[in-house]
Amino acid sequence: MFPLEVLTFLGSSGVAGVMKLLSKKVEMDKLAQARDVEERNSLAAAMADARNYKPQGGVWTRRSIVWSMLLTVFVAPIFLAYSGVPVVYAYSEAKSGFLWGLFGGKLSEMKFVEMVGMVILPVHVHIAATVGGFYFGSATVK
Repeated sequence: MFPLEVLTFLGSSGVAGVMKLLSKKVEMDKLAQARDVEERNSLAAAMADARNYKPQGGVWTRRSIVWSMLLTVFVAPIFLAYSGVPVVYAYSEAKSGFLWGLFGGKLSEMKFVEMVGMVILPVHVHIAATVGGFYFGSATVK
C-alpha cells in the first residue's frame, strides 16, 4: 500500500494545481473584463467624436440645393407664365406591340408638349416631396 505521506503529497499537489488553474482563470476573466470596458469606452469616445463632427459645408450645401430646387420648381414657372415664354414638356409614351404587347415588345415614343402659362407638372411635385423629405428627415435624425 502507499504510505500516507505519498497520498498527502499527491492530494495536496492536485489541490494546488486546481487552485492555480482557478486563479489563472480568474486573472484571465479580469483581463477580458478590463479589455471589454476599454473597448466600450473607446467606442463611446468614437461615437461622441462622430456626433460632434461638423462638416465644413454640409448644411449650406443642403440649403443651397433646397433653395435652388424651390426657385426652379415653383418660382421660375410663375415668371415664365407672366413673361409668355412657352414651356416644353417632354415625356415618353409606351406603345404596346401586337396582341397587347405579347409580340413585338414594348416601344416608347418621345412626346413633346408646348404649354404657356402656369405650369407645375407631376415631376415638380415629386422633386419637391423627395428633396423636402430628405432634408427634413436628415434634420430629424440629429
